Amino acid sequence: MAGPGRSQAEQEGLDRRFMAAALRLSRKNGGRTATNPSVGTLIVRDDGSGPMIVGTGVTAVGGRPPTAVTPVPTI
Repeated sequence: MAGPGRSQAEQEGLDRRFMAAALRLSRKNGGRTATNPSVGTLIVRDDGSGPMIVGTGVTAVGGRPPTAVTPVPTI
């Protein structure tokens, strides 16, 4: 589903960028999460002024917790 004021193509481009960022984040603990995969998580707020990452998370070393989300500090 397209975001506020965006075409489907623009939204798909944003989705690809955020997915790439989540994949990069997942590599942080790659190979160190026991039997669990290393998963990167982004929480994105889109209130009409443009999408903004407001939280990130990655599977912890050893695989527990599966992913813990940390708020991004506001400036």
